[in-house]
Order: sequence, then C-alpha cells, then structure tokens
Amino acid sequence: MFQSEQHSQRKRTQTNARNRAQTQKGRTRQMKPQQMTTSPRRAREIMKDRVLGAEDVRQVFGVKMEEPSIPIPATILERLGNEGRLILYTDRWKGGKPTTPLSMVERFENKKQDSTKILYGFDPDDWERDEGFFIKETPSLKWRLVLDEPLPGSTSRNTCNKLFCSVIT
Repeated sequence: MFQSEQHSQRKRTQTNARNRAQTQKGRTRQMKPQQMTTSPRRAREIMKDRVLGAEDVRQVFGVKMEEPSIPIPATILERLGNEGRLILYTDRWKGGKPTTPLSMVERFENKKQDSTKILYGFDPDDWERDEGFFIKETPSLKWRLVLDEPLPGSTSRNTCNKLFCSVIT
C-alpha cells in the first residue's frame, strides 16, 4: 500500500506540473511580448526632433560613435515623447578626455548657447577644484529620457528615490 501511495503522489505531481506548463504556455500565446528596446530610427519617428543622438554628440563633443539601441520600450516613448527628450550621454571628448563637470565648464566657458551659466555659483577662483565628483566623475555612455518638467510630487525628494529614475535608468 505504501508504494501505491507514492506512485499516486508522483502521478499527481506530474499531472500538476504538466497542467501548469500548459497554462503558462497558453498565457504566453495570449500575451503579446513587449519589445524592451527601441531603435534610434523608431525613437525619432515617435519623438521627432526631441532626440539628441550620435550626430549631436559628434557636433558637441567631437566623438564619432554608433548609436546603441535604446533600452526604453517604444510604448513609453509614445506615452512620454512630447514631455521630454531622449539624450545619448557620452563619457568622453574627442581624443578620449573624460567629460567631467570641470571639463564641460572649461570647454564651454561656463555658458550655454543662450549665454546662461551652466553652474550658477561657479567662480573658478573660489571653487574647490579638488572635489572628486567635479574632476573625476563622468556620465555613463547611455541613453536617458529627460522630462521637461519634474514629476508631480517629486521636487522635494532625492533624485535617486524618484520613481521615474528607477524605472528608466
């Protein structure tokens, strides 16, 4: 009798496993898989001139590169495309020099195209030039979706704690 119970238990376990596999298989067929990346060409179709990619990096930083695929689904770009920009960040200048905050301030003389300052409180004589983040930190070479406006309710929160940052980056 004991062997018979073990055999019955084994049969039930196998049947349950087969049923779960068939159920999962059925779900897979019913759900359309979502593309987790978007090509730069498709992103430009969605966001028009709100994509700053490899050509823009070449013009500003002098670095020639291939555009990597964008690790953001097209559905998110479609939903948020008119409210932000897709920007390809680079980690170096032409010649391989790192793009640190200091190198950007020096290269652009602390001014953006519209003549506003990059760093408002920056005075080269007063600044602590030996601060590690300012002279060593570089952005990662990757795409970022940058919203035009802060997320509602996020302006008093640390950037790392914002929901959108954890979802997108």
